[in-house]
Amino acid sequence: MSIDDDAREGAETCEGAFARLRGLLADLPDVDDRWRAFAAEKLTDLANEWQEEDEDDDAPDPAPITRETFAERIRLSELGIAADGSATPYYDDGDLFIGHVIVIDLQADGSLTDASIAG
Repeated sequence: MSIDDDAREGAETCEGAFARLRGLLADLPDVDDRWRAFAAEKLTDLANEWQEEDEDDDAPDPAPITRETFAERIRLSELGIAADGSATPYYDDGDLFIGHVIVIDLQADGSLTDASIAG
């Protein structure tokens, strides 16, 4: 969490970030579903590309990853919140990307702008 930018030195708080956190927690199941669906929309094709590259020539072809199975496999692991209300949810990748983390960019108004992998 980040501190409130307008606070005088020595009196910094995280009230803006805590207010945003309280709002997200009040509706967490729906928020989490929306975030996972957004990540699935943005990254399912990439997950299938990774799966194709990782295939063993002698093994049967695995089933394609769908948006639904993508969203089911990932789990929220961390949440970074800035004082301005923007946030960064981090998801464990469910081994879709060999242990990389999935990062979502969430603006202060709640709009989702990007999903990517890191690490």
